[in-house]
Amino acid sequence: MPALLPSLRSAIAAPVQPRTYRHLLYLGLAFPLGTAYFVVLITGFSVSVSLSVLIVGIPLFVLTLLTVRGLGAIERLLANLLLDTEIDAPTYPFRTGSVSGRLRALLVNRRTWSECGYLLLKFPVGIGLFVFLVTALTMSLTFLTTPVYYDDPSLRVGI
Repeated sequence: MPALLPSLRSAIAAPVQPRTYRHLLYLGLAFPLGTAYFVVLITGFSVSVSLSVLIVGIPLFVLTLLTVRGLGAIERLLANLLLDTEIDAPTYPFRTGSVSGRLRALLVNRRTWSECGYLLLKFPVGIGLFVFLVTALTMSLTFLTTPVYYDDPSLRVGI
């Protein structure tokens, strides 16, 4: 029985801890940020791939990949601030060397593509979290205000 006390105590204390609201803020930001990431990346990749026939598409593709790295840094910063994590910034092998070596390092770096996948997956996950948070908030407010509705004598039917 002593093993249940810390978890029960932490469950009761959760609504008054600031950490709970920082985590809820992170979850609440998942939908708008996921939508923004999705729009920026899909637009950047589709425009750069379609313009790759021209010379203009290749620099746009590189710019989109650099945008992925920047947005990944913003996401790491948000996670470190709001979730109390210690996610270190990755090494950037494309910051040194010749121009062709830097471009190759950017294109073949596993971290670039994993950040791209993470940012694109933030959109459907954000939609699910948004639905969950709105449903939970609506149900909580409904349950909290139900006694007020039933205690009002003018709202009773048949009396």
